[in-house]
Amino acid sequence: MTEQKFKVQHDPVVRIGVLAVLAVLLIAATNSTPSVKIGVVDSKQVAAASKSIRGMINDAASKAEELRHELEKKKAEISDRMDAYSRQKSVVAEDEKKKREQAIQQLMDESEVLEFRLNREIKKSQESMAGPMSLKVRAAIGEVSKELGLTLVVTSQDVIHYDASYDITAKVIEKLDK
Repeated sequence: MTEQKFKVQHDPVVRIGVLAVLAVLLIAATNSTPSVKIGVVDSKQVAAASKSIRGMINDAASKAEELRHELEKKKAEISDRMDAYSRQKSVVAEDEKKKREQAIQQLMDESEVLEFRLNREIKKSQESMAGPMSLKVRAAIGEVSKELGLTLVVTSQDVIHYDASYDITAKVIEKLDK
């Protein structure tokens, strides 16, 4: 009997059969893994279409606009004074010329300070807004993802091509604006 058992184990037909059964079991095991459900979000569209996100952006922009307006007024004043100085330069006494030049230089210095403040304010607004805005968008994406049973969400900017049925952008915007 041991001789017959030995022949069965080394028989090529039996070996192929055992390998075939193992291959079927392996394929079945890999196909039983949970499926991945994917969603795609267009973050640019979210920023453009969401009233909530646009509101955050507009708040930051209005602060910068105030400084920009102040800067434009200062530049107009500089221009007006320089024009007046150029027209009157030949008839004004030397000490008056120096006073006017100093006043114009002071306005130019103030303009530079305002421009620096404007740029700093814009940068500060962008930095202070980016964190809360990102958290808000991520929370909305997380809620939509959970509701739809998605296991992976990517931005459309990171994908070369996708079927529109994977797009959850509208749902994210709706969630943000509730």
